[in-house]
Amino acid sequence: MNLLFRKAKVLVVEDEKIIAKDIESTLKRIGHESAGSVAKGEEAITAAENLNPDLILMDITLKGEMDGIEAARIINKKFNIPVVYITAHQDEDTIEKTKDTNPYGYITKPLDDRDLSTAINSAVYRRDVESKLKDAEDKYFRLSENAPDLIFRQELGSGKYTYVNNSSIKLTGYSPEDFYKNNSLLDSIVDPEYHEQYHYAHKMMLESSTAVPFEYMINHKNGNKIWLNQRSVVLRDKANNPVAVEAILTDITERKLYENKLEETTKKLRALSNYHQKIREDERLTISREIHDQLGQDLTVLKMDLAIIAKKEKKNFCNL
Repeated sequence: MNLLFRKAKVLVVEDEKIIAKDIESTLKRIGHESAGSVAKGEEAITAAENLNPDLILMDITLKGEMDGIEAARIINKKFNIPVVYITAHQDEDTIEKTKDTNPYGYITKPLDDRDLSTAINSAVYRRDVESKLKDAEDKYFRLSENAPDLIFRQELGSGKYTYVNNSSIKLTGYSPEDFYKNNSLLDSIVDPEYHEQYHYAHKMMLESSTAVPFEYMINHKNGNKIWLNQRSVVLRDKANNPVAVEAILTDITERKLYENKLEETTKKLRALSNYHQKIREDERLTISREIHDQLGQDLTVLKMDLAIIAKKEKKNFCNL
């Protein structure tokens, strides 16, 4: 779709029939489509609902009980259809009166083809851009709301949370509304053992140009101990002062339990290895002692045998 220009279906709200017909002819001449024309505010509301035009050209001054501003206010609220006002006088007072109706532009009578074309194309372009932005916002809002992680934004000046997704209930036991009411809620549920570590990491996060993830333990509303990993983005103003923090908190309790079990298993294996080593050393020492004792006995017997042989040899020598 070309955002610079596309054919639009336009409803004309004008209580002077000749002007209304002239506007309809002009619409066709400049490449747009007329959805018809009505003369009263009440009729404009009905036509907006039934015809669903892309745009409404609304005369501010209409005959009858409802003027164009009131009709535009109702149409904007109920149907969210863009309105471009037609006015005889585009002064500050007129603009001020229409401000809360979300106007998409103004055209001053008498209408000029080029001005009308510019006003319509600008209004259609703005609506298309807003629609795309809203679609993107809705998409990322759904992703955020359905994310398993807790996602929040906190203003640093006031300390207020301006966004907290529904995962806060699962991870902390507290609803987004609880966070909106209590600026220091997260700080208050950090486990006392990790308070100092948490505040130091938070301080470093604000001072550093690159936010480093950090981990800490909180006390869930139900009393359970929950480990969280926090990844943050620090938003700064033009003077590089931190103004807000957007963060994602992930439940890493299961990983921590696994790490603790792995560490305990490693300690047990190390102790078992040391025990086996000690047993082997004890066995070697025992065998060494046994060998030493046996050798000593054998040497003693040999010594005795040699002594007996020596005596016999000496006796035989004397007899000679």
